[in-house]
Amino acid sequence: PVFIIIAVVIKLDSAGPVFFIQKRMMNKDKEFKMIKFRSMVQDADKKQIDFEKLNLTDGPMFKIINDPRFTRVGRLISALSLDELPQLINVLLGQISIVGPRPLSDNELRYNPYWREVRLMVKQGVTGMWQAEGRKMEFESWIRNDLFYVKNQSLSLDFKIIFNTARMLSTCIARQVKLRSKAVPIDVQAQKIKARPQFGSLKGSKSIYGKDC
Repeated sequence: PVFIIIAVVIKLDSAGPVFFIQKRMMNKDKEFKMIKFRSMVQDADKKQIDFEKLNLTDGPMFKIINDPRFTRVGRLISALSLDELPQLINVLLGQISIVGPRPLSDNELRYNPYWREVRLMVKQGVTGMWQAEGRKMEFESWIRNDLFYVKNQSLSLDFKIIFNTARMLSTCIARQVKLRSKAVPIDVQAQKIKARPQFGSLKGSKSIYGKDC
């Protein structure tokens, strides 16, 4: 029912397909088609170049405040990570796991060859240390998280990542409810995003920058 509701709302809200499908690396030599609910306007990836100067991150990540490419519905489902739900289809197909490094395209992995080789030694996942720690904006922290996971992969670590992901999502939901119950200017929201509360790092890191939620 949740899938159907989200799909219908996306279709009614904006022109374009319900799903966003993109090739990502499954292992060192093989790609797969990752499925997400579409949260942006059509051809959003092609329009990214128009906003490169506003990018707040480095490496393969792209993040700007109040990204205009988001649709109305897309901004909400992205903030709540509901756009990731179709990746469960990829899990059922055996292409990725529930927990593992975030699937990336081969082009995105070009920034650090060693990082590419190591992270593709394990199955990619719907959620991982990077997501569970609040999606930090620094590329360096993303690399550290991936390397740490590959070298310390265990069932207990997976459960800890799932727990922290659930806790982060509950915080995002509460924040969305609060924002929608009270109008907040965009510049104030930007300040809040830059001053995220700590959610409890898996590795003791002290700097947390959450997803735009």
